[in-house]
Amino acid sequence: MVPKMKPISVKLAFSLERLKQLQDSGVVAIRSKMLDRSDRERLNKHGFIKEVLRG
Repeated sequence: MVPKMKPISVKLAFSLERLKQLQDSGVVAIRSKMLDRSDRERLNKHGFIKEVLRG
């Protein structure tokens, strides 16, 4: 039997909870190591965070 995958809305809600935890702790600029890659990519794709590179 193939395990069911969680719908994107559940995954996005989980990623948003992780982001909220960081924001509540006072973090303004989120370093890549502070979020899992999947959370970071999902939040970026849906416009909740954006990538900023040092220049």
